[in-house]
Amino acid sequence: MSGRDRRPMRSLLVAMMALVLIAAVSIALSVANARSTSSSVRAALLPIITALSQAEAIDTTDLLPDGVTPPPPVAQAIERTALAYLAAIDTGDWEAAWALTDPESRGGIEMDGWALPRIAEAEGSGLESRWHDGMLPLLMMGADAEMGRIVTEEMSGWVELTVRTAVPGTLVLRRAGEDWALDLEATRQIEARDAVRRQLKALSQSDDDPSSFFRAMIMMEGDGLGALALTELALSRQMQAEFHVEQVRATDDRAIVRVKGESIIRVAMPLANGDRGWSLAWCRAPVFLDAEVSFEDAVAGTLRAPMRGRDASQICRSNLKQLALGMLMYTQDYDEHFPPADRWCSAVYPYTRNRAIFSCPADDADFSYAFNYKLSRQYREAVGHPAGTIMLHESEIGRGNAFDWPDYPGSSLPIPGRHDGLNNYAWVDGSVSMRHPDHPSVQADAYRLGQQPPPRRSPMDDFDDFR
Repeated sequence: MSGRDRRPMRSLLVAMMALVLIAAVSIALSVANARSTSSSVRAALLPIITALSQAEAIDTTDLLPDGVTPPPPVAQAIERTALAYLAAIDTGDWEAAWALTDPESRGGIEMDGWALPRIAEAEGSGLESRWHDGMLPLLMMGADAEMGRIVTEEMSGWVELTVRTAVPGTLVLRRAGEDWALDLEATRQIEARDAVRRQLKALSQSDDDPSSFFRAMIMMEGDGLGALALTELALSRQMQAEFHVEQVRATDDRAIVRVKGESIIRVAMPLANGDRGWSLAWCRAPVFLDAEVSFEDAVAGTLRAPMRGRDASQICRSNLKQLALGMLMYTQDYDEHFPPADRWCSAVYPYTRNRAIFSCPADDADFSYAFNYKLSRQYREAVGHPAGTIMLHESEIGRGNAFDWPDYPGSSLPIPGRHDGLNNYAWVDGSVSMRHPDHPSVQADAYRLGQQPPPRRSPMDDFDDFR
């Protein structure tokens, strides 16, 4: 090969080596960026998971103040009945579970009127159908949760969580001849009391504890449960629980059994990236991971890309218009009063019957709007200027029944706005407008009830209504 022929060859080799080098550098930068994002996500999630894990169990030793630790044969008989009852629920053997209950505690109902089998049949897969209503954070309270792999895009992602639960609970039993039987009514009352005591304990925590408010709000969400109950743990088909008796106290005719249910679950938990950084997206349903399903396979193709442009803003305005009309129909049916702020989505839904309208297409969360909590339970005629008082607005909270308390209303507005720097607002009169976050008409006074109408303005002042 001549020197003239070798020069093009050398140039080609140099060019190929340069391309390989560029590709290698690009891959290295991509890996470094992915690791950096993963580290920032972990740092953002750690305080949330830590706050959940700090929930404390409620002491129930005062339930039977005159009780004592019974002799071993009696204690063993009580333990067998308690564990057999939970095992029968866990396997769906309702006849066996019913046979272990005390007839006098059934309230006169027959087995076909028993609530637990109907709940299990209605929910089908147990806890998974209730995760959307806040069951997963309740499950995580007091549990040991570990973060695994993380996948992200610009606005959304998934994190693999391994949750090791330790659910405490108390069963009440009555003596039935030589045997023992479960006291249905007393056990239900204990579960209800434990739930309320956990709520009150969380609400009464010191203001110096930054995680206490978060735990309190989790407890008050959904069905208002204070913690996962033993019977709910046993009902779950996703969680293979093991139950262990920790304490038995008894009198001649009654006994309380302190039981701990232990289980390990793996879930892919959705993430959201907003102006406040990365956080767990409680409003979106997590994915339960079976032993045979990998984290990558479970979340493949699920990352959401928000819609942009005029179509997104028009859909968003239509959503808020329907929600506003639903809210006004609610006030007509409820003596002209607005719903409680923490139930506004639940109040409006029967009038719209469309879950999709709670989400803006430019947002990657299932819930994109918040309620002006100054209107909570208020009389509609108490609003001095309906056309200038904000009822609903776009929000970065990303959860159902969202409102900005304890911050001032409007503090969760997307900044910059979702639609070319603007956000949509629904007013008390039912109208919907698009405004810049700094527009005078959407400042603090727009959330107050007793404000007066502003001075008459030129029609051009409302030009942004028609964008």
